[in-house]
Amino acid sequence: MKSNVLPGVCLLAALSLAAICGSAQTPAPTQQDPAALAIIQQVGEHELAAYRHHGYYSFLNAERSDRTNQHLWLEAVVETPQGKFRRLLREDGQPLAPQRRQQEDARIAAEAADPAKLEADSHAREQDEQHAQSMFNYPPQMFVYAREGESDGLLKISFRPNPAFQPSTYEQRVLHAMAGSVLIEPGALRLRQLDARITEDVKFGWGIIGEILPGGNMHLVRVHTTGDDYKPTLLDINMQGHLLFFHTLSRTQHLTHRNFAPLPPNLSVSEAGKMALAVTP
Repeated sequence: MKSNVLPGVCLLAALSLAAICGSAQTPAPTQQDPAALAIIQQVGEHELAAYRHHGYYSFLNAERSDRTNQHLWLEAVVETPQGKFRRLLREDGQPLAPQRRQQEDARIAAEAADPAKLEADSHAREQDEQHAQSMFNYPPQMFVYAREGESDGLLKISFRPNPAFQPSTYEQRVLHAMAGSVLIEPGALRLRQLDARITEDVKFGWGIIGEILPGGNMHLVRVHTTGDDYKPTLLDINMQGHLLFFHTLSRTQHLTHRNFAPLPPNLSVSEAGKMALAVTP
């Protein structure tokens, strides 16, 4: 699963943000905690509402993942409704060679001149992002939740798979195999941190269609930027498996985001492209 992120985050990460699970450090609860479930439901409502009306930002993305062939990439990212400009600035701490930099800048310029191209280039990533957000529509009763007090002023809620819940889709089966914890900002009731892991082997079609291996994990940290927006500053993913309906599932990913700057709502694609090209490598 991919992430914007997620995110991503992701997610996916993208993830996904719907992978809200329970802690291995405390005894597994035997009954649902109604108060914890109510908080999770409110968090889901707030996250979906904020996603529908989110703002756009520029920021720096440092990432080592399957996408970067496990090199460390530093990218300037500029978000638009049509997609994200991602201009590579450095690889493994070094500036790009002149020819590669020219190629990268030519790609950004081509996307800036053709919003349809930017949208097409961003399509797969945006699909994964939307898929991760849609996970909040899944029944929260698939997990057993428990309040774990506070951590650094944030509400901590753990959850684990609810044995009484019967997943009806592939996505639900993957989520239902997760356990971990979330930290939630009180008052705003927004997700601030996620720690999740795959607790058991998940096979589809006796492993022919797909398989998710146990032991995979994800760590996501978010901060409040402006308005109702919370953006990821850290995402670590280590997942192994294969699933035919995902573009890629086996992935090791580490990324950090910094220097968030809100963008004006009327910023054009052309202007956003020029902004990405103006970032100093």
